[in-house]
Amino acid sequence: MPFQSGAVRALTFAIAILASGLVQAHSRTVRLAAGSINGLAAAIASAGPGGTVILKTGLHTESTTVTVGFRVNIIGQPGAILETSTSPDPDFPITIEAAIHLKNAPHAKVQGIWFRAPANTTGCCAVVIEDSAHAQVLDNRVTDYQFGVLVHHADHALVSGNTIQVSDAWALDPSDPAFLAESDGVIVINGRHVRVTGNAISGGFDSIWMCDEKGHCADNTVTDNFIGLLLCRVAAGTFVISGADAEASRPGTAWLVHRNNAHDNDWGIQVTDGSHDNLLFNNEATGNHVYDCELTGDTLRYGFFVPGCFDNLVVQSGRSRLIVKDCGASNTVRGNVTLVDPAVDPCF
Repeated sequence: MPFQSGAVRALTFAIAILASGLVQAHSRTVRLAAGSINGLAAAIASAGPGGTVILKTGLHTESTTVTVGFRVNIIGQPGAILETSTSPDPDFPITIEAAIHLKNAPHAKVQGIWFRAPANTTGCCAVVIEDSAHAQVLDNRVTDYQFGVLVHHADHALVSGNTIQVSDAWALDPSDPAFLAESDGVIVINGRHVRVTGNAISGGFDSIWMCDEKGHCADNTVTDNFIGLLLCRVAAGTFVISGADAEASRPGTAWLVHRNNAHDNDWGIQVTDGSHDNLLFNNEATGNHVYDCELTGDTLRYGFFVPGCFDNLVVQSGRSRLIVKDCGASNTVRGNVTLVDPAVDPCF
């Protein structure tokens, strides 16, 4: 029996070594030369699971979405540009077409790429993370898109260090042919423990829209948006991803939102639509046109009923004073704040 036990252990070890070798044999680093046209999908397939695709400095052109179905690193050298032809969707429900769609690609990484639409056009979305736990979108630049990064069913995803300037066509008159009903920087639709950190986002209706639970939003700078930081819920009929309605399972719940800088938006921070048990700690919000921070009650401001928020905690210490309007239920606001008096400025 001892001999058999030792043989079994040896056989198990040998199988593990062989399996490791097989993985290494099918994963490699592939360098995609500048000037590539519709070459990214083939490069990803050649790199294989666990491999790396390096986009070399210069322009890479894609005519449609590149879908990634396994773990791979897609890394841009300094000055690597990915120009993709996707179309924005002007009205709800908005069908999302991404330049790169991580779908069933856990631990995949997209880093260091400038995403842009062809000249004089607006693209739909730079990156969608769908059913891809622990995926990472890092240090990219996004310009001329309707959306930056959307997270849908991707626990522990990381969106960090990106510079995202989305279309401001939501501010046009609805009769304008270029009008877009929605345009956002980062949206976490579904995903627990998602981290959105160190991004600079401008131009959107919502800069960072947080749904689901136990996320971490920190050290972002959001400016010149309608709403800088939004804790809310994506309702049914808002987005279509992979042909299906992408509805959030819950509003923003138990998020830690801290050390963000929200300035020169209409609203710096808004907590609404049943969002609860969130901690908003030491955020800077200055120069916002309506309120620095609003905790809403029940409201019809968006043309339909939205329930108020409850049981949130706002704590502001240090020198930066936060102007807060609290119309929700059982929220707590402490520290260096100025509270708006609803008797003077009624809730709506």
